[in-house]
Amino acid sequence: MTEKEWLDSAELSRLFKLVERKASQRKCVLFAVACHHLSPAYDPSFHERMKKDSEKYEVAVQFADGHIDVAEVRRHWLRSGEELSLPERGEEWAKQGWAYQVVWDYEDPLEVDVAALIWEIFGNPFRPVTFAPEWKTSTVTALAETIYADRTFGNLPVLADALEDAGCDHADILSHCRGPGSHVRGCWVVDLVLGKE
Repeated sequence: MTEKEWLDSAELSRLFKLVERKASQRKCVLFAVACHHLSPAYDPSFHERMKKDSEKYEVAVQFADGHIDVAEVRRHWLRSGEELSLPERGEEWAKQGWAYQVVWDYEDPLEVDVAALIWEIFGNPFRPVTFAPEWKTSTVTALAETIYADRTFGNLPVLADALEDAGCDHADILSHCRGPGSHVRGCWVVDLVLGKE
């Protein structure tokens, strides 16, 4: 796959295949959770189930961030009346389970939105970005931490301004923060600032 194909394609299996080999477990879990949250927009009947599932998926986010282990995730899901099927090696469950299922299950009209989440979370593999230490000021770090913790992604343009003030002139970083589209936990720029993989 070329960079042009990466930027123009909504063929989920090809996009995900390019990033999954280097993707962390955390990124895969956050990707799967973000895809789950797309569903109500296209399936109104899913809204009530989403309310019931919100705690279950928040538990998955806590797992992604290393606050709880796989056993705790399983206990929460069982309490919600659903068994979580995990592979034998629990540390690989995201790549072998949710993330793959998301990629192969979604078709029109969701595939373009799922592709956008791949770009949002994994960034552009053809243009890896190195974050300069001098850009990580206390203001930049505080903004990124708040955006991540509180899901205040509307403040990403403010983060871009703070990064510019710190000397960041990287076009991909600044345009991602200021560009249109939905942002989620796992956003590659916020993760880059916070040193999350």
